[in-house]
Amino acid sequence: MGFCFDVESGGKLSAPSSEILAGKDFIQLKGPFELDIVFAPDGYESYEEALPMKKIVDGYPVMSVEGVIRTKGAAGRKKDLNDIDDLRLFAVWLRKKEHEDAQN
Repeated sequence: MGFCFDVESGGKLSAPSSEILAGKDFIQLKGPFELDIVFAPDGYESYEEALPMKKIVDGYPVMSVEGVIRTKGAAGRKKDLNDIDDLRLFAVWLRKKEHEDAQN
């Protein structure tokens, strides 16, 4: 996907693989786009509770839009709450698109 692991950039070492192995619950990668790896999402008591919100997109496991809405609401930060209305509109558009694709 174009992300570099365990590299030095600007005099700072980025070592997400060691953070993942150490059990860190949130890792943010920067590369061709911003990617959050979350092992303990807000709004869920456990990974197992969040697991039904998983979708496979282009072969990669991601959280569904509905799951992201739940985590942003649970986080309660202003920037997350501001995203929710747009995410709801996106969820409606995505459901419509998936329905149309299934019809074709």
